[in-house]
Amino acid sequence: MAFFTPVGGGTPIAQHGRQMLDPRATMEKAIQASAVAEHAAQCDQPLQPKVLFRADIRMDIERRNEPANRKGRRRETPDNPCGKEAEISSKCLIRTGGSREQCQLEFQNYNLCRSFWDQVIKERRSKGITPFLPSPVERAEILEKHFQS
Repeated sequence: MAFFTPVGGGTPIAQHGRQMLDPRATMEKAIQASAVAEHAAQCDQPLQPKVLFRADIRMDIERRNEPANRKGRRRETPDNPCGKEAEISSKCLIRTGGSREQCQLEFQNYNLCRSFWDQVIKERRSKGITPFLPSPVERAEILEKHFQS
């Protein structure tokens, strides 16, 4: 059981649970313990705040979410060769209320597309052809050749 002294003084009140502290007294203790306050008390010149390091918040958030951003970039770019398949899979999930069992065909189609284009990228990389991911015009030609063979 913790005892709490009311802000205006008076008799301590018994309370169950976490100890309640007087905010003013706590703040006074914190200020007294502060290194800045200690320096100000010993120094006769006024304090001049100096920024030692300024982090760009957006950069920090992007760095923290980098693996998630990499996954999202492939899905969101108009250059994604399997964009239509990904959209079809997403729409199936929405249509079925999130039932993955009912969307297996769509997922299989997306995975086949992804593995096909990953193989194309791997071959182009090994042959030194850039860009590794072909342009949309080249993709149409590659698909045509693939389906003819």
